[in-house]
Amino acid sequence: MSIKLKVYEKCLELVGQKVLIAQKAMKEAQDSANSEEKSTAGDKYDTARAMSQIERDMHAKQFTEALHLKQILEGITISKPSKKIQVGSLVLTSIGKFFMSIALGKLNIEGEDIFIISPISPLGQLMLDKKAGKKVKLNGKEIE
Repeated sequence: MSIKLKVYEKCLELVGQKVLIAQKAMKEAQDSANSEEKSTAGDKYDTARAMSQIERDMHAKQFTEALHLKQILEGITISKPSKKIQVGSLVLTSIGKFFMSIALGKLNIEGEDIFIISPISPLGQLMLDKKAGKKVKLNGKEIE
């Protein structure tokens, strides 16, 4: 299995975990809101229920964002070779290896650090559509 495929599969795995975690947290917050019992303390019940609903909404947003990232990843074709850097490219540079897809940060695959970046990140924007051997400048530093 190629390193590029391993990176891609690891990205899918991490985003899948984010979806499951957010989904579980959203359900737990909803269950908590539903199980709040009316107390004699008056507004205490309403406050606890409102806080649980806010927490549920936050997790629902995280769930939606994770699903969106998963859809983006699933739409990437990594097997198609390209002469230019595009989404799905594994890019070897003078400062490290980068996988152009979504912003996930640094992953270690087979002992190698690979940065998972979005094409809308500053470096991603500079590298997009460049051919091998081209140089870009980021923060005054030349990157080949």
